[in-house]
Amino acid sequence: MPQFFEEQSRLKIATLKRKEEEDNTRLLAGRHDLPYIDLSKVAIETDAVATLPEAAARLAQMIVFQKIGSHLKVGVRHPRKEETLTALKKLRRTHICELHLVSESSFLYALSFYKKLAFINFLSNYRANPIVYSVSYDCR
Repeated sequence: MPQFFEEQSRLKIATLKRKEEEDNTRLLAGRHDLPYIDLSKVAIETDAVATLPEAAARLAQMIVFQKIGSHLKVGVRHPRKEETLTALKKLRRTHICELHLVSESSFLYALSFYKKLAFINFLSNYRANPIVYSVSYDCR
């Protein structure tokens, strides 16, 4: 019985810390004059995520989460970070970027979509070039 209450307490503390992180990010967004967004509560488009390579997203700490034509919605951790500004400059050559400030947890959640994207690419390649498995049985 004590383990149940310990686990329940840990979950409650984790939930409170996550809420505090999001609240702090919301306040920081106001200071940067940017809209705030919690990416764990919005639909993230894998096609949009593919706009920016994962290595560049990690370095710049930003992620494209929605794409409509040439209009991108981009979640950023640090809008004034040099790597972020460099990546945004490249994106803005061909796209209109709408920035949103995101928390670290929200950003890490969004990064998980690169794994989904890799799986989707794997399936697409598999359908285009199916692998033929041969099974041999030794019937001695």
